[in-house]
Amino acid sequence: VLFHMIGGKGEFYINGVDCFEEYGLVFEESTLPALLSPAPMKEDPEDEVILGNGKIVQTDNPRLDSRTVSLIIYMKCTSMSDFMTKYGKFCTLLYSRNLELTSPEHFQALKFRLLYDSCQQFSAYGYFELVKFILRVTEPDPSNRLNV
Repeated sequence: VLFHMIGGKGEFYINGVDCFEEYGLVFEESTLPALLSPAPMKEDPEDEVILGNGKIVQTDNPRLDSRTVSLIIYMKCTSMSDFMTKYGKFCTLLYSRNLELTSPEHFQALKFRLLYDSCQQFSAYGYFELVKFILRVTEPDPSNRLNV
């Protein structure tokens, strides 16, 4: 397996709950740049100029657009029973839909306000000792990340 996992006790929090302590979650390292990549811009209002050349593009009020991000997460478990307990709690969290992801160690003051959309991949290794989730989430308003 060629990936690098980050996370552990006190590194990542979802809705104020320690991801590792409560759910056994660690993140694939590629999740950090996926979250930190700049958000896309909404299209600028524009108007075709009938009596002149080209068009008028209004750029004086730029706005960020929502974006979709894939989070690659691993759940570490000690047994099938441990997996079932953590999995049940994790699904309850996902189905609440609203996820506020923070990491004082990796993101400092950033808080990512995300909406759970779907699980694109679910894989289990070693009789559910390590479970991989690829979650599709939406960041509806990237402009409010700094409000921790």
